Amino acid sequence: MQPLTRISGLIVLLALVLAPGSARAQTSLEDLVLALPEGGYDAREETIAAIAATGDIRAAPLLEALGEGDLYARKADGAVFIGRRDGRSY
Repeated sequence: MQPLTRISGLIVLLALVLAPGSARAQTSLEDLVLALPEGGYDAREETIAAIAATGDIRAAPLLEALGEGDLYARKADGAVFIGRRDGRSY
């Protein structure tokens, strides 16, 4: 398992405040979360903005975990989850 790129609090805050009303905002939260590990920094920034723009109450804990480095993607199936590392396990 690899932690997703750690995003500074400022970028997450800006993404929440400046989230554009794009076509990606119409995508489900689940699809957007699964897209987080894909692409480079710019693509992830757009995905974060789209997650914030959904208005889904589940977005805040996800974005907070991402900012704290506690959002992970499992290589085996691509599942994204919030976790804390404890030694060799999560």
